[in-house]
Amino acid sequence: MMKSYIRQTVWSLCPESSVDADVITALACHLTLDEVKRDTGLGRGVCFLPTELQDMAVNYGMTSAKALELYDTKFLSKAHNCRKVCLPMKDMMNDEGIHWYLAIILMDQKQVHILDSCPSKERQTIRTNAVHTMIEFLNDLFDALHKEVQSTCAPPHIKEFSLTTPEVPTQRHKNDSGIWVCVWMMGSTWDDNYYIWP
Repeated sequence: MMKSYIRQTVWSLCPESSVDADVITALACHLTLDEVKRDTGLGRGVCFLPTELQDMAVNYGMTSAKALELYDTKFLSKAHNCRKVCLPMKDMMNDEGIHWYLAIILMDQKQVHILDSCPSKERQTIRTNAVHTMIEFLNDLFDALHKEVQSTCAPPHIKEFSLTTPEVPTQRHKNDSGIWVCVWMMGSTWDDNYYIWP
């Protein structure tokens, strides 16, 4: 069973396949470790969240306290004090499979950018509402983090941030959305330019 599961994840990296959630989460882990190595003690880096956080919060009703218990050490220890938070989002499109897009929370600008390489008029409301739900969840989570670390600064009220959808190029191949999310995540540490050559 485990071998089959790993094989499926690796197979998702092949051309004409959709990138598996575990691949995006593995990248989030790798980028998080890079941020930890670069940390100067001020905690103003980029926070990368795992793909399953959306499932846990939206579909399984996970509380912010439970999220802290599960993800604090690996992903959340300084999330409330980052300059950016990258949140991979998925849209389950029935027979068409999973579509990935990325929400980037810009703390200093008080904005949430929704990056979607294959926007859809039919799915736009569903995708935007999913981001709103996650922002509400993360707002509670950041409040809990502030209390846990006994921060003297006010927690960021990200539910008051404005949502914008920057213009980005569109993907050429139907299975590329996960790749685009990965590239945006990798670029977010040093750049605010979301352009990718299609």
